[in-house]
Amino acid sequence: MAQAGRKSMDVSIIGRGFQDFPYEIIFNILSLLPAISLVKVRCVCKLWCDIVNSPGFIDVQLKQTIQKPTYLIGNSLDQNMYIMEEEEGRFKTTKIGVLCGYALGLQSMWGSSNGLLCYSNCPDDQSYQSQQQELIYLCNPITQDYKIFRKHYPFTEAGAFGFHPLTKEYKVIRFFYCDSSDEDIFVGEILTLGTESWRAIESVPDPLAGDAVCVNGVLYWMVDFNFCSPHSMYIVSFDLKDEKFRKISGPIIYSENDPNYWFLITLGEHLTFVDEEITEIWLLKDHQDIVWTKVFTLIHEQPEHPIRVLGPWGHLGVFTIIDGEVKEFGAYNLDDNRFTSIEIPFGRGKGWMFWSMTLYSGTLVSPKLST
Repeated sequence: MAQAGRKSMDVSIIGRGFQDFPYEIIFNILSLLPAISLVKVRCVCKLWCDIVNSPGFIDVQLKQTIQKPTYLIGNSLDQNMYIMEEEEGRFKTTKIGVLCGYALGLQSMWGSSNGLLCYSNCPDDQSYQSQQQELIYLCNPITQDYKIFRKHYPFTEAGAFGFHPLTKEYKVIRFFYCDSSDEDIFVGEILTLGTESWRAIESVPDPLAGDAVCVNGVLYWMVDFNFCSPHSMYIVSFDLKDEKFRKISGPIIYSENDPNYWFLITLGEHLTFVDEEITEIWLLKDHQDIVWTKVFTLIHEQPEHPIRVLGPWGHLGVFTIIDGEVKEFGAYNLDDNRFTSIEIPFGRGKGWMFWSMTLYSGTLVSPKLST
């Protein structure tokens, strides 16, 4: 009892002490803290809570955070999520808990933007089978705030989520097959966060493959290779501002390579094409004239092991190596072609079975934005 009272008194003293500081100084000091600490700081006193919850503060914290992305890692054994970040050349993980409705292997990740994650259940999920209902989640893992969209048949074949920096709008997109008298038609619909109505998307191109990548407010997909040959491979883009589709050509690569090893990521502000089979990485440096540049080929001591490039982490390219059921996570230094293995809290030898990884920036942005 005495300990509880002493802790309460300490917090009260801290709160009263900072009451005497100018508002701008408190604002600037708090803005330097990571989002996971700010969630706790809100409980110190009403002044701090009001500052942290203010739209201006959330915007400042967002701009600072996205300059230093981290990774959100999921562990299938305990279903917990962890944030992994780099500090002075060393890597640390922080447990943030279980996400609403998220179970590794039973959900499909649609995208991450400004601290918000979008994901949905899939056919293996119990609610999907028993209720024939698709649940689309929009969640902030740090604040544990979430919003759910419910959809019925037809269910999503491909989903995406993104933010446009000019319109300041977040949008959720889903594609599905619609039955017609002659054949199934691939169609889509879009929802702007802050509204409650889904709108039909016009002129949806061929079925899309893989996860969408969002670069400067434009979503990109590889086209499904069942509908084109590797020789005529192209990429489909969708601008979240004008909501128009466009087709762009991919880089010129070896035609004999397996397209199942091709995928898209972002490096900096560039759309990036990765060929896992030979570990080549191409950047789309000229979006107007569609000019691809091969920037490097990753070098690894065990070339027979496929390399999965996940995305940037400061000056490092980060990836996993998959050999049967064995996975290794590490950082690749693009300057000296050096690979550094990174231990995670549920790594090899600690009973882990499956984990996911998403490039992520921890913020206080709410999924319940209003218009």
